[in-house]
Amino acid sequence: MAHIHVGYIKYFIFSDEDPTNIENKLVLNIALSGDVPLKGDIDGDSKNDIILYRPSHCDWYYQLSTENYQQTKQVLWGIPNDIPFVFDYNGDHKDEIITWRPINGCWYIRYKGSFEDGEYDIIHWGYHNDIPVPGDYDQDGKVELAFWRPENGTWYILYEGFWPNCRYEKIQWGSSIDFPLTGFDFNNDGRVDLNFWRVSNFSQHINFWDGDKRIIDHN
Repeated sequence: MAHIHVGYIKYFIFSDEDPTNIENKLVLNIALSGDVPLKGDIDGDSKNDIILYRPSHCDWYYQLSTENYQQTKQVLWGIPNDIPFVFDYNGDHKDEIITWRPINGCWYIRYKGSFEDGEYDIIHWGYHNDIPVPGDYDQDGKVELAFWRPENGTWYILYEGFWPNCRYEKIQWGSSIDFPLTGFDFNNDGRVDLNFWRVSNFSQHINFWDGDKRIIDHN
């Protein structure tokens, strides 16, 4: 979900005519050291937009492919130490700007506008020691809010509703010595697979789960 890079960033966008021709590129300089680049499609045209999160000011900057990356938009969303994400939460084929706040375990999902006058949801799902692992766990084309709890190695996936009146699932997969990985569909079934990396023996454990929770473990 979130791809982290530190340093000054130049985006190179190649044309479809000749992607190997350096003359056919568009160079965009919109990032500063410490900015976080993220992958997403905010305008819903099935093309990636340029999206940056600036933790120092909690500002988001993005340029849309439908505008040929010519206009830089800015929105303030989040507070220091929030974890940024970009994904489609409501299934409208447009990615939302989202942060998860470790201090209160809340997800802040922006649909449009600002915090003062926009449309957004605040959903409590998780606690400060949890690790956020959002993904499409049920093949519905929408990303579910989810977290992994290190103390018991359990995944908590929220399908709909708000706690405590909600539909969710918890699956024990991993232990406190592991590190969860998300966003991987290893068997191409349209469902994110539960998997973690075990540092102690350098092994990756993948749960190809479905309705009957069939488990296949790859070491």
